[in-house]
Amino acid sequence: MSSWNTSFAGDDVIVEFDYRAEDLKEAQRAHLKSLMLGRAGGRLKIARGIFGWVLFVALMVMLFIFLNRNSPKPATTQPTIDVSETLLDLVPWLLIFFFIWFVIFRILRGGVSKRQWNSTPAFQLHKRLVADDDHVAIDDVETSLTMKWSAIKKFSETANLFLLFIGDYNYYIVPRRAFTPLTEVEFRRLLAQKIQPQTKAFPVLQATPLPPLPMPPLPPAAPPPQNSRP
Repeated sequence: MSSWNTSFAGDDVIVEFDYRAEDLKEAQRAHLKSLMLGRAGGRLKIARGIFGWVLFVALMVMLFIFLNRNSPKPATTQPTIDVSETLLDLVPWLLIFFFIWFVIFRILRGGVSKRQWNSTPAFQLHKRLVADDDHVAIDDVETSLTMKWSAIKKFSETANLFLLFIGDYNYYIVPRRAFTPLTEVEFRRLLAQKIQPQTKAFPVLQATPLPPLPMPPLPPAAPPPQNSRP
């Protein structure tokens, strides 16, 4: 089933859609890019920096071993290099590079998304989204999820998708093809209005007004002066 319906109910945005395997692939690519460039990618940047330094040191050690492999020879003898031993030393490093390339290549080419699509029947169920000023709901024949807008921390757009993030690594996919131009404008307005950008500052709490202090007691009245007669 590949058709969908789009409508307004009062001020609500109501759309129906079906996921495609390409949606997961596009969403994972966009998420990986946001991790590498955004705040959540800080740990990945640190790990990448550590890996780079380890790789640099390892290459320097390999170069040192390569240059000092042979024992000193007489001055009249030309040093020889055993090509076979050098290639054997490079084999473990080539295997490591191939493994890293294979993992990254599968992520970028959508191998993980294809496996996730095939192993998760819920992605293949017909979906319905309802969004209004207070909530956004996504449901199908098996599940129903209703969230307040405050539960969605941020959103992003790709060429074909809206991504609603409830955390740095968890998000919901809403295909843009499910909207008409009018409902897409209205949905984007809700996203921009209801989802506030995150800040690192502490939230500002509204001060609770205190009751007024009671009036201090008045001092006792002085006694009236007494007239003395001679």
